Amino acid sequence: MRNVGGWAGCRRWVVSLFVAMIGLVTAGCGASGGGDAVYSPASVSVGLAHACEVLDDGGVACWGWNHRGQLGDGTTEDRGMAVRVVGIEEAVEVSAGAAYSCAVLRDGTVSCWGLNTSGQLGDGTTVNRLTPVSVQGLSDAVGVQVGVDTSCAVRRDGTVSCWGERGDAAQGGVTGSLTPVQLIGLDDVVDLDSRGGAWCARLSDGTVPCWDRGFLVQDGEETDVQVTLRAVEGISDAVDIGVGLSHVCVVRSGGTVSCVGSNFAGELGNGTVDPTDTVVTVPGIVDALEVSAGDNSTCVRHASGAVDCWGLYRTWDSSANGSNDLTLSPVSVPSLDDATELSTGTYTVCTRRADGGVYCWGSNSKGALGAGLDALGSPVPVAVLTLQFDQGA
Repeated sequence: MRNVGGWAGCRRWVVSLFVAMIGLVTAGCGASGGGDAVYSPASVSVGLAHACEVLDDGGVACWGWNHRGQLGDGTTEDRGMAVRVVGIEEAVEVSAGAAYSCAVLRDGTVSCWGLNTSGQLGDGTTVNRLTPVSVQGLSDAVGVQVGVDTSCAVRRDGTVSCWGERGDAAQGGVTGSLTPVQLIGLDDVVDLDSRGGAWCARLSDGTVPCWDRGFLVQDGEETDVQVTLRAVEGISDAVDIGVGLSHVCVVRSGGTVSCVGSNFAGELGNGTVDPTDTVVTVPGIVDALEVSAGDNSTCVRHASGAVDCWGLYRTWDSSANGSNDLTLSPVSVPSLDDATELSTGTYTVCTRRADGGVYCWGSNSKGALGAGLDALGSPVPVAVLTLQFDQGA
């Protein structure tokens, strides 16, 4: 979901900054039990420089960068148009990460493909996979969220299980887990998001607990992990969440949007570049349904189907020529008034529209727009096209 600088070079300090800035306090988040979680699956997901969508027939198609097999088509060839993932037929959700992807299937299992050097595919190995493999030990997943080298699934009972690694040499180089382990103390989860290291969940009571990178670093073969959960102060009515590299935004029950954390690129949307450890309201937004955060940017989908974005947001118009523009307050995405779903990447944003198609705008690096264009990017949404060829060719 971010470039090398965003995912790797900066993640160590930005995650520490994130935890310091959002004014977190240790909390026992959510009551135990509570029955089946109500989870709304994502059918479109933008990763570092690739994206994926769930198709009407239950298949999955991906496009863009494919250097580690994250498109799942059995090759490492970048694709400027969408290609079908091999062997996926009953997907209900997809999540695209840095260089890998995962999908939840109708039977509650999870399949992943691409980079696996930290065990983030969950198949018990560290072997990269050009086509999907099953995550071990999961048969009741309702959602999945992937990041750099850690993946987490929301289970039917509202608990969360994760696999992969968030450790590094400074922490002893200890491997996390090659297969799913449950996060103790995290219950009643109805949404989950991550961006480069920090993780946040939305609970059924509207609170938003977050936790740090490194949570899977452990000694021995544990079957569960105790994580330190911290609630975003002042939020008890969240209906959607978006986690950036060092900020978090939430849609609140009345349709307003509140953000907290780092703000050096204007990602909080309040007209300043001042960071804050208390939530601030994004001015002018009163009918938000969905929020999605990029590294240092944020986008919101309105009830009308319009989309606004702000922060380090590339306009890709003729005057800016794709330069990094700091947009300190929300700006409307042109020619878009019927969005039904939203996913924000580093410099690429995709949405599903009322006609069922997926449209993307922003950077076209590695073919991330999926529209078969030679251009560097597009300031307006362009339709994702399907590459027509025999899959086995």
